[in-house]
Amino acid sequence: MYNSAKNARIKYPTFADFNNASDKEIDEFLKVNRYRRRNYIDRVIQKIRKYNQFISEDVEFAYRFEAEYLCDLLFVINNRIKEIENEMNKITDNHRLGEVFKSLPGAGNVLACKLLGLFGDNKNRFSDYNGVQCLFGTAPKNYQSGMYHKVIMRKACSKSARAVLYKFAFSTLQFSSWAREYYDKQKTRGKTHSVAVRALSNKWVKVIYKLWKDEIFYDENKKILAAA
Repeated sequence: MYNSAKNARIKYPTFADFNNASDKEIDEFLKVNRYRRRNYIDRVIQKIRKYNQFISEDVEFAYRFEAEYLCDLLFVINNRIKEIENEMNKITDNHRLGEVFKSLPGAGNVLACKLLGLFGDNKNRFSDYNGVQCLFGTAPKNYQSGMYHKVIMRKACSKSARAVLYKFAFSTLQFSSWAREYYDKQKTRGKTHSVAVRALSNKWVKVIYKLWKDEIFYDENKKILAAA
């Protein structure tokens, strides 16, 4: 298994090594590798104790070689991701609008940088929030043929922008009371999870547009919420 805290070293290269470790050692190993739930950690340890491995040494060697190779790749990828995230942090720290996007609940440094990249700093780019909603794909589209009418997801838009706003809207469910309330209301109306989050992202575009246009920080308690 891969241990990210020990510079990509294989701490337990074989099942025997893993099985010989104490419950405390496995517990600490899992916590270091972001296993947080106590019941899940206990379940993993129980599976290890109950499992019996019956494979030849040749097969074990092959699997060990493959695992070590994959761990080396993961180490390189993780380091590269950290470098990119550091660069994204520098962008939001140095840009005049960086703090505006970082004030959004649940955005964090990565999402704040992505949102900054979507909106940019040219205030003449959009005349109103509806243009942003249509371009970024959060606004639904009305489809009508004769007497038949339905609301569908917008296809002619920036798919990557829609994905960023979807992820942001989902993250706000833990940090914004009005966002959570709006999402729950959509669910009670029979909307699916994805539809409810997309609807929420459409609301967030209106709020973000106001912050971006006026260069003001987000505040959950201010009248800025009226924009949603």
